[in-house]
Order: sequence, then C-alpha cells, then structure tokens
Amino acid sequence: MIPADTVDGAVLRRISMPTRPLALNTYYRLPWNLADNAITWLEPTTKCNIYCDGCYRANDPDGHKPLDQVISDLENIKKFRKTDGISIAGGEPLIYPHLMELVRYVTSQGWKSIIITNGEVLTKELVEELVEAGCRGFTVHVDSHQKRPDWRGASEEDLCELRLKIARVIYEGGRGKVFCAFNATIYRDTLSQVPVLTRWAQDNMDIVNTFVYILYRSEKKTGDFDKYVGGKKVDTSDLVYQLDRMEDHEDVVTQEVVDLIRTVCPSYEPSAYLNGTADPGTSKWLLALRTGNARGSSATRIRNSSRWCRPGTTSGRATISRTRVRPFSAGPSSCFPWPSSTAACDACSASYSPTPCASSVRCTPNPS
Repeated sequence: MIPADTVDGAVLRRISMPTRPLALNTYYRLPWNLADNAITWLEPTTKCNIYCDGCYRANDPDGHKPLDQVISDLENIKKFRKTDGISIAGGEPLIYPHLMELVRYVTSQGWKSIIITNGEVLTKELVEELVEAGCRGFTVHVDSHQKRPDWRGASEEDLCELRLKIARVIYEGGRGKVFCAFNATIYRDTLSQVPVLTRWAQDNMDIVNTFVYILYRSEKKTGDFDKYVGGKKVDTSDLVYQLDRMEDHEDVVTQEVVDLIRTVCPSYEPSAYLNGTADPGTSKWLLALRTGNARGSSATRIRNSSRWCRPGTTSGRATISRTRVRPFSAGPSSCFPWPSSTAACDACSASYSPTPCASSVRCTPNPS
C-alpha cells in the first residue's frame, strides 16, 4: 500500500492505494558488466549553465577537458569494453567547445552518440548540426528542482510546456530521425506528479520516445564501514545527496513510482531490470516498453522485452504498423548510469565512487 496526495493533478485526501508487487524474478535481467555494457558514460566537461538539486557533479567553471584527453579516455574504452552507445554528458555538453569534433570521433568509431543535456541552449540549428555530425539522440533532463532562470517556482506540470517545446525542437531539427528522451528526478515532494508526467509522455509519444524517472535517494552512512576511492578514504557526509542530517527525509522507492504510473496505465508491467550490486534482489534500473498511438489512444503492454528494440542498440524507438514503441522507466538509477553507492568506476575500479575520479569516463552500473 502506498500513500498518495494527488493523482493526475486532482487533490485527494491522503489515502492508501493498492499495489501490484514488483516481481523481479519474472523480468529479464540485463547481463551487463564492466567489459560488456550497452552504454558508456562520458563527461568531457564538468562546467554547467544551471544548478540541479540532485546533481552529483560539482560545477567547475574551468571544467572543460582537452579534446585529446577525452579521446584518449575513449581509446581506453575501445580496448577494454564492448559498448554500443556513448552518452555524452557533463556538466552541460552543449557548452563544451569541442562537442562537434567529439561527436564526429564517436561516430567514426562505430558508436552511437547520445547527448545528455538540460536543453537550455538547444536550438533547431544546433540539433541539425549535431545530427549532421552523427548524433543519434538526445536525453533532456527537466525537473522542478533545477534552477532555470525563466522557470523559477514552476511545478512539474508547468514544466511540461518547456518539455514539449524542447521535444519539438529535437523533432524538427532531427527531421524525426533521432530519438528524444526526457529524464526527471523524482523527489518526495514531487512524487505525486508522476501521473501527470506519465500522461504527458503518453500523449506526446509521437515525438517523445522515452521517459525516465530517476528516484532521488540519500547516500547512506554505514557506521561499520569506511569508504575509499582510488585508495583514499572519503567522507560521504559532504555529498549533496547525503541527507542523514534531515531527520524527516524518506527515500522514494520504485514500487511507489510504479503504482503511480499504473494510475494512468493500469496494465503497466516492467519487463527488464538491472540488478543491484550490494543486493542483487533489488533493481538499479527497471524498464518497460509500451506501444500505442499518440494522443490518448490505447496502449498495449509488451512483455519479455528489454528497453531497446533489439539487443545491442540504444535507439529506444521502433515503429510497428504506425504505432510507436516507447519505454517507461523507474528505478533508483533509472535509464542512465548515475554514480551511486552500488556503482563501480571504470577508470579507478573502485567499488564505490561518490567523488569524481580523474577520467572523463564516469561510473556505470556493475551488475556482477
């Protein structure tokens, strides 16, 4: 049972909603590891143009890395990992001065370039240029805990106007040939907006191919253990997502989000997951595909399939008989690899990496 304050924007008294428990043992487990992983996370810059409450990365005004250093990191990836897509993140990659050259290099190696952006400086012309360089898709992070100059105080529902504007820019600039995904970090105070976001994504599934819920969780202090990165002891109490100091903090859990998705899509059922490292019975990522026509028509659940249209790709989209296949995702670290207490770092091989290591290639989930 979960408590709910609002469903689809309607204010409700705090009631308990019935749940259909998640059953990981019936879903496909993604067999990823450090040497064979569909997604590689790349940070050519740690400089950003906005502040996000849930971001793990310190905003460094001098954070642009030399292009040759970034390419050297990718050369190491090519030696030690089989991968399909390079998620170019940051910081904000759209302000990285060598982005076009980087996308061309990634494309030349046979990888798919995916831009992870807040969308603040995204224009149709920039999309066109990036697509020409070989970019295959955009994942845009928009949520109400970001400090956007023109959207201060906006709710998740208000921000759907911005999401739609960005989605149209990507669709028009990419001529419908690149995928468009949105991320939103879900906090305890925005959990009730999940139905609003789910309905918006479903209503715009003709131009929005993926919607990802990233569940905000505090890094837990463990009194019995010291934590090390690269052989050095680290103090996790300074992390922005270390919230033990807030007595009333309560982490958002996957079942809560799934239950709220089901208020809009009753037949929603996950089909794949990436298991946790410390506890393999938990999910870092929880994934599902839905198919249907845009603008409110019925959707049919697809089971026994992973997030992608076929193994080894990260297109996130397929067209079947004029219908659209699109993923919904929910989990502690949903569709893209954010560092967490259950991550392993490619560059420094630490089993826990709460602070940046020197490499541009960031931590990705290790299911082993």
